[in-house]
Amino acid sequence: MSEYLLKASTRSPNPKKSTPTMLCSHPSTLHLLSHEARQEVLLEEISRTRAMLSLDCPVQKGSSVRIDCGVCEFRGRVTGCTHWPAINGYMAQIAFEEPWEPTAFKPDRLFNPNFLICGNAGCTPECVNECCLPSEDGESGDIDDE
Repeated sequence: MSEYLLKASTRSPNPKKSTPTMLCSHPSTLHLLSHEARQEVLLEEISRTRAMLSLDCPVQKGSSVRIDCGVCEFRGRVTGCTHWPAINGYMAQIAFEEPWEPTAFKPDRLFNPNFLICGNAGCTPECVNECCLPSEDGESGDIDDE
């Protein structure tokens, strides 16, 4: 199970990404800016540039959205939305307009799955990037997508 979580949470079209995808579980509200519609969602994954939300109703790819997390908000665009039978709902991928700043907002139950394989002493499950940033030679502490 943990191997699945590691692979699923670190999947990226760019294996040299600068920060890992963090798992979390933060109740939020998704606002569709073009329709003035909203729905309660769960922020499931977050990285500096994107997020994954679980939701009841699908959202259209390309839609401009605002994610209200209670203490902060993110604006972005839907890059994909897929039906997930396991949760009897949908998972939407959101690309942020501005990067997430971990020092300004930490979602509930934040967990970095790279912590399980990190060899750096003192790394914690809440580590947001220090041990996983690419080194000078371009290699990342992140898991490759193989």
